[in-house]
Amino acid sequence: MKAIYSREAKSRITQFVRRAFFGSMAVVVVAWVVVVDLLVAAAWIRPMACALALAPATLLVAYSLTPLCRTQNSAKLVSLAALVLSALVIVAPWNQRKRFVADLYSVRHGMSVGEVEALMVGYIRGVGRRWEVPEGPLPLVRGLGDTQDTCPTTRTPTAFDTYREPDYPTGEARLHATGVISYRWSRDASYNADWGQVEFLDGRVVRVEFLLD
Repeated sequence: MKAIYSREAKSRITQFVRRAFFGSMAVVVVAWVVVVDLLVAAAWIRPMACALALAPATLLVAYSLTPLCRTQNSAKLVSLAALVLSALVIVAPWNQRKRFVADLYSVRHGMSVGEVEALMVGYIRGVGRRWEVPEGPLPLVRGLGDTQDTCPTTRTPTAFDTYREPDYPTGEARLHATGVISYRWSRDASYNADWGQVEFLDGRVVRVEFLLD
């Protein structure tokens, strides 16, 4: 009788350990996906990052289907839930940066300047004064209204202070605009080189790209 009880207790402990293992691993693999997704801004636009993010969840599902876990239905459910949640983290625009990338990649080839601006309304146009105006006294950058005799050491700060976001084609020029319009989602120093670039040729989109800071 004691042997029977001993076997039952051992079986319960084993089941508890396996459930705890799969539960903790599910939390770890989902946290891993969140970290990868944050590092690359949007894993769904980068196949290698997407594969790297989903690899642990996929391995956990594969392990739950092995003979070692053949009687553990809860293990299968937990691992499958972790895989589904990981996929949702990748595809869902769950932060402002990912919403920007999603809006950027909603721009389609052949769209006009007006159509693109309608989609990207609310975002910052231009790459920002940090990249438009070089740091330091050289090259000799002058602010608006400066004279030729302005001291080189004051030209850059003045140019920074007078910087304005660039103007874009208006009127008839929009119909045949050729060049690149850059967009940003944040003025924060940590993300001020996160650029979404839309290239136009004769007024129509020919390329869309997200450049990671």
